[in-house]
Amino acid sequence: MKPLGKVADSAVIGVDSDNVSTSPQWKNHRTDSSQVGRFLTIYLTSEGSDPTLWLPAPYKAGPNKGRWYSENLDGLQMVLDGNGIGTDVKIPLTLPNGQNAEGQEYWIRYKLKHGDNDFTVAKVVDEIDRYLITLNIDYKDNGEDKTTSFYVPGSVYNYLMGFDPSSNVVWVNNLKLEPPTEKPSDYEDDPFTRFFVRLYDMLETFETNPIEGDPWLVKSTTKIINRNTPWGYKGTNPFLDQLVLIKGIATPDVLEQDELYPTAVRVAMRNFL
Repeated sequence: MKPLGKVADSAVIGVDSDNVSTSPQWKNHRTDSSQVGRFLTIYLTSEGSDPTLWLPAPYKAGPNKGRWYSENLDGLQMVLDGNGIGTDVKIPLTLPNGQNAEGQEYWIRYKLKHGDNDFTVAKVVDEIDRYLITLNIDYKDNGEDKTTSFYVPGSVYNYLMGFDPSSNVVWVNNLKLEPPTEKPSDYEDDPFTRFFVRLYDMLETFETNPIEGDPWLVKSTTKIINRNTPWGYKGTNPFLDQLVLIKGIATPDVLEQDELYPTAVRVAMRNFL
């Protein structure tokens, strides 16, 4: 599925028209930690780049003029050091602006310097989670038992489980979804089949229609990629191959026992407070 790799960089890192150079080959950034009780940490990488050339990129006009990160991160002591962006304060349950931290979407603008007046500007868009959430999918690969695991943000977890994406995540460590004993008339009626229908729809939208497709689904997929991108990798982001596998497991009818099909979904949550 080559299109998945082709759209990934442009979807995850949105280059804007402000002082843009198209010479470097951008790689996905990694949202290393974005949970309550941890320091916000994002790693920036680009092939062959000197990390000392990463700089903040404040807006030059408009309501955010002079800002290089969203207001809801004020008070957390944001810093850009080498190829790392993050906070010098651990994310609290309640942000300094008085808002609940969980589910807060934030943005960060940064640029890579190529010359005195030559920069590439990009933007992180992600969210703060209450817990670190790992999804483990047990599946059969031509009869052999295997497992694939990946991190997801809280809004995506809620969506896949059938909850309101904007609501707080309920602590259910070790939750397990298993195939229904009877095929439901509507896959949305069963937690197991609903999970995979929604997961497939999300990845399919991101792969085939990242520009005009449902913006929430596309952005949610980029957040998954952000959380699972290895930092310091070379070449194509290796998580994209795993994403193709995950999409294949969910395709097209998860209750059909063909060469590749899921047998369980297991949820692991970690609390840092």
